[in-house]
Amino acid sequence: MRVAFIGGGTGGHLTPAIGIAEKLIARGHQVEFWLSGRQVELNYIKDTIPHRSLGIDGSRLPRYLAAIKSLPLVRKYCRAFNPDLLVSLGGYGGATALASLPRPIVCLEGNVVVGKSVRLVSKFAKRVLVMFEKTATDVPRATVIGPVSRSATVQPSREQACQQFGFNPAQPVLLTMGGSQGAVSLNSVVIEMLPELKRLGWQLLCLCGANNSQPVQQAVDGSGVNALVLEHCSEMGAAYATADFMLSRGGASTLAEVWLTQTPTMVMPYLHKDRQQQLNAEQLAPGVQIFDGSADGRRQLVELLASDELREKMRMSLHHSLVGDGREIACDTLEEIVAQKA
Repeated sequence: MRVAFIGGGTGGHLTPAIGIAEKLIARGHQVEFWLSGRQVELNYIKDTIPHRSLGIDGSRLPRYLAAIKSLPLVRKYCRAFNPDLLVSLGGYGGATALASLPRPIVCLEGNVVVGKSVRLVSKFAKRVLVMFEKTATDVPRATVIGPVSRSATVQPSREQACQQFGFNPAQPVLLTMGGSQGAVSLNSVVIEMLPELKRLGWQLLCLCGANNSQPVQQAVDGSGVNALVLEHCSEMGAAYATADFMLSRGGASTLAEVWLTQTPTMVMPYLHKDRQQQLNAEQLAPGVQIFDGSADGRRQLVELLASDELREKMRMSLHHSLVGDGREIACDTLEEIVAQKA
């Protein structure tokens, strides 16, 4: 079976697709990624996974015109790779999957709120793979697959991970992650929390985002907190293995990893018009809670850092809500669709 994943643009679109692609390869299938054309996409796609560019984000044209212009390129890639099925990942790139009709199309949607591209393509899709049950009520022919893991989130032991990052495994670790959008405001909260971290005996692994390390590192240096500040971490499995608690944005791929690793988390939502990150986080309550940046929110955060019992209740909530192995469910679904076509 040959499967083309089309679209991308952000980690939220790409990371679950990569997890599914890795499982398909392990089952003996062939995959390709046809990416939107952002340089950041190459941070996620390994050289071992074949990929081509649609040139949408690298174009000087408005993205909707660049997407239209790329439709002949999609048909060219279809002739070259001859996929049995296409998986649309959303965004303008994902919408160009329509150029492949009548080949079967499946949509992949990790957010609670269905994106415009997925809503359009889903009208022609054989199936829509969704992470949350609530999303399944909003699109036709939906299959709930739950969170999807990828090889980068395979976890070592806590002791190994702590040794890797220079932490004492006998002390708790707070993992913070701002993502590509909104990292600065989350980093500011981290800086303000340093006295409480010292008082409560916490260590800090701060993934502060590109070009954001200097102010965080300066604050950490005089804080007395054992901390490691990184702009980016490629070993996310090890990062989650160290984490006793997490403060983060609420992108779909991040919450999938939180769910799979059962990491108690407070989400500081990035303010999209559709409240996407907040709605994502609410699906995993009480294992994931909302941090609104207020004084009450800070008190709640300190309360959770101070209580092993409260954090364990959050962890168990995430454990009991797991749907299953999203990669297996997704791959079974794709194989079933191609088998029906044959």
